[in-house]
Amino acid sequence: MRESAGLFAHEECHSRVLALDERQRMQHVAWAVDSMPGTVPVGCDINQMAMYDFEAAQWHFVPIEVFTSNTDDVEP
Repeated sequence: MRESAGLFAHEECHSRVLALDERQRMQHVAWAVDSMPGTVPVGCDINQMAMYDFEAAQWHFVPIEVFTSNTDDVEP
């Protein structure tokens, strides 16, 4: 999922985010929310999912098929 969004070093980035104090993490969250390109009303059909890249401070969009196609390979 993350690699589909171009987030190849996600483990290292996640570790750096976890090392931040609460105030710094909340600042990153505020930046992410402020930079959101838009939203859709509840109930609308969607065809992509947004993932935030803390390192680059930008959103990446992934086709929803990335998530639905992987569920076929999972055994119950």
